[in-house]
Formats: sequence, structure tokens, C-alpha cells
Amino acid sequence: MTTHAARFGVLASTGGAVLGALLESAWFRARLAVVAVDRPCGALDRASTARLPVALCTSDDAVERETLLADAFERHGVEH
Repeated sequence: MTTHAARFGVLASTGGAVLGALLESAWFRARLAVVAVDRPCGALDRASTARLPVALCTSDDAVERETLLADAFERHGVEH
């Protein structure tokens, strides 16, 4: 039986301290599919600097923003 590593997505909108701590884990980095943010922020900068896939999902409309986030996660194969 073949198993695969779960693919995680991270939602962030702040300075990125928690994301930075998560990125110190090789286990987590290996499973991180995308960092999605709803506005430019430190977490976006950290993800970009770490050369991780990022999705900037901005909209003034909450429903549209949630759709953009869900689409970004689907595009990147996020499972959790």
C-alpha cells in the first residue's frame, strides 16, 4: 500500500512569526503546499523569501475572498 504525505495550506495575515516557526520544521516544510494571505503582510514576505508557493487573495467582499482562498488551496492540492 502506498501512502503519501498530507499537503497543508496555511492562512496568514500578520507578521509571520508563527509561519516562521513552522518553517523551521523540515517535516512541515515538506508538506506545505501554499501560504495564502488576504493582504500583503509579513507572512507573505516570509513565504516569498523561503521560495514557497504563495497566493494573495484580496477582495473587499468576504464571500469572494473565501472563494479565492478555496480556489488557491484546490489549485495547490491542499488536503488539510
